[in-house]
Amino acid sequence: MIIREGSTVRANNLRLGSGAGANEGRLTVEGEDIDGVQSDITISNTASLGDGEMKVLDGAHANFLDLNIGEGGQTQVEVSGASFLDPNLPARLNADKIRVGMEDFATLIVQTGGLVDCNELSITSLATSGIGRLVVIDGIVDIDSMMRVSGDFQAGESVIIENQGTVSTGALRLGDESTSDAAEIVVRNGTQAAAAALLVLNGNSAGECQIGADGPGILRLENFATVAVTGAARIGGSAGGGEGLVEIIADSAFNADDLFVGGASPGTIKLLTDTSRLNVGTSAIVNAGGRIELKESAHSLARAS
Repeated sequence: MIIREGSTVRANNLRLGSGAGANEGRLTVEGEDIDGVQSDITISNTASLGDGEMKVLDGAHANFLDLNIGEGGQTQVEVSGASFLDPNLPARLNADKIRVGMEDFATLIVQTGGLVDCNELSITSLATSGIGRLVVIDGIVDIDSMMRVSGDFQAGESVIIENQGTVSTGALRLGDESTSDAAEIVVRNGTQAAAAALLVLNGNSAGECQIGADGPGILRLENFATVAVTGAARIGGSAGGGEGLVEIIADSAFNADDLFVGGASPGTIKLLTDTSRLNVGTSAIVNAGGRIELKESAHSLARAS
């Protein structure tokens, strides 16, 4: 199905593809009419995307309550391209809850001119053996409440933020569910003027920034990347037993108001180059099982209580 030239579709539920590769479904929402009215689809209840793909392009809008991506089949969703008439109007995917990797392999790609705006975002659902990926390349993802990222039973990054891509979330649980495979976020390949960025605005919510929650979590920054936490960042130290690791590579920075490393579970921060930066605004506490390593020398900061 293609929705274009300012057309509008409304429905209670949506099922894309029948699953198991039997019937691939394709949905494209693109562009606007000559008066600048965006093409639009609105699903008031559940949308389940199985085999196939959905594209939201060139300033169009797609609105959902609950959006399940990869439910019963492999799915790719792409959001990209601003309006041709007004380059300040992005292609928008709006939802209350988005789950990527419900039962099968699923990817959510947000590229230049694309915006995803949601209340909660979950990458990979271990309860249903899904594998999810979020790839943000010059696009924007804005999460009001919580981003949950779980390990996916295979090597590779669960979340990739590249170039001038930005992910902003009220709270983050990296390693949200117990698994032997680490959930991994990589932020990379920005520029000196505009770094690739992950922002955890937990000072504005009842949330948290936990690297290594119930399962292991890895956060890697490389080549003009920045992570900013407006509150407390916890690396490991989780009662759920998840080990946390942060690796800071060339020209990249991890910033937090307060920092806690180790404790109930191990946590490590590695500054791997001379241009790796760790900036703490108020207090840094390194507990038992916590380490902050400088380059390859594995120096640790003094523990504070």
